[in-house]
Amino acid sequence: QPYQHYLSAYVSFFEAGRAEELMPDPFFSRNEKLESRFGPSLSSLSSQTLGAAMDAAEGGCRFEEGHDYTGIDILTIPSSTQEQCCRVCRRFNQRSPGSCAVAVLSSEHDDPPMACWVKSQIQAAESKQGVVACIPEEK
Repeated sequence: QPYQHYLSAYVSFFEAGRAEELMPDPFFSRNEKLESRFGPSLSSLSSQTLGAAMDAAEGGCRFEEGHDYTGIDILTIPSSTQEQCCRVCRRFNQRSPGSCAVAVLSSEHDDPPMACWVKSQIQAAESKQGVVACIPEEK
């Protein structure tokens, strides 16, 4: 049973509330997590306010309602908002400049609904009701 030790170690981490250390959130840097968790000046801020402050410091996205872009999908995130979609695209570009050309938030009537489709390349643009294109802006 070579995996028995691994499984028991995982269970111990999970029960101790440390599972996040095993699988950190890939869309946020370690510093953001530490600041939001331990920073005395940030502890009173809501996560929405903190996210908005980080967005302002890093630049944002231009949102184009009703615009869909087809292209090469590199990631799909279900149940997103346009702000989350923008942040994910910018994170890709921070790690590898130009890796996210656009992120498109699907409409509530699409399958899956309100999903963020991160694209590395744009092949075509089209009008589509209910979708929002999130085009990262450089700061």
